[in-house]
Amino acid sequence: MPASFLTCEVCSRVTAPACACFSPQIRFPCGVKPRLKALLIDTVEYPPEWPEEAMLTEWFGPLWETLGPVNLSCVAASDPDCAARARAADAIVVTGSARDAHSMEPAVVQLCRTLQELTAAGKAILGVCFGHQVLARALGGVVGRHPDGWEVGSVRIALTPEGLVCPVLADLGPEPEVLQSHQDAVLSLPPGAVRLAGNAHTQVQAFQACPGGRQFGVQFHPEFTPERLQQNWTSRRLEWRGQTAFDLDAALDGARPTPHTASLLRRFFDFAAR
Repeated sequence: MPASFLTCEVCSRVTAPACACFSPQIRFPCGVKPRLKALLIDTVEYPPEWPEEAMLTEWFGPLWETLGPVNLSCVAASDPDCAARARAADAIVVTGSARDAHSMEPAVVQLCRTLQELTAAGKAILGVCFGHQVLARALGGVVGRHPDGWEVGSVRIALTPEGLVCPVLADLGPEPEVLQSHQDAVLSLPPGAVRLAGNAHTQVQAFQACPGGRQFGVQFHPEFTPERLQQNWTSRRLEWRGQTAFDLDAALDGARPTPHTASLLRRFFDFAAR
């Protein structure tokens, strides 16, 4: 991975080539390898000609500087090496996707198997939106179309008592505003799982695989900006306009930044490093 995608453990700057600690003779700033080896499982399946760093910035963008000393790489969910690379990682993030987490599509079924294996091995996993749903399915939960349809835009959720003390969610506060874009949902938690957050629309907005478990799912998008949300809906606005139970244009155009949700990603990586 290019040095520009490494965080210096001495000065915490991300732009390593401009960092005073950086030496061109070594791969890592200050000669110290980042503590955590993290893997982003890309379930969107960007075109293979896209460089890995482009996929990473597409998802994390300006949040990169908040992630701490993390060596983050990316693999497509359908890549034959996905499971092996995930086994070698310290932490795994499963992205959102337009796919249905409840489908029998071979790639989705295989991802479920991979997540079951990683959970059994005690790997730290964070599922986001589709990733949240497919993790719940893999662990025995029920996932499907939400009976009330889409949830889009700036939405408030409420943390449960367990969520308020969760090492990954605690910084968000009791009723954080988050950015949403989903029509599927976790309809029933996996056996033994802990509900961490919910709201009137979607009861399972976040969960932990079990008390003290290392696997988490969040229905919302901690990595989103309003611009990214609107971009994702560019080709879908016309199709869905007038078909939702709310004003879709108002929800998209009125979306607000949620910089506080960046702490979730940082805290997940901190948790995984323990």
